[in-house]
Amino acid sequence: MEQTNIGDVLMVEYDQLLDRFQNPRDGSYTTKMFQEPYGVETKLMEEAFEVAKASMGGEGRQRQVEELADTFYAATAYMVQNGLTWDMVADEMVSRQK
Repeated sequence: MEQTNIGDVLMVEYDQLLDRFQNPRDGSYTTKMFQEPYGVETKLMEEAFEVAKASMGGEGRQRQVEELADTFYAATAYMVQNGLTWDMVADEMVSRQK
């Protein structure tokens, strides 16, 4: 199996979500999430909770991975909606490394 670079995956996801934010499509779950008041924030909180629930409930490694992927999707949507980028997050993380 080929090694996947998470940075590349997150950048592609960001670009796709940015396109959907700028070019809404009828019937799209993502478009609906962007258009609902607090839709993105609600999804982000829901997915973060689901990660904890999967871990605490012993739902298994695969379920935890699935919920983490959903959380990264929601976090990326939040970033797009608020004009934030992964580079900004990376810079903050690097600044915290000691």
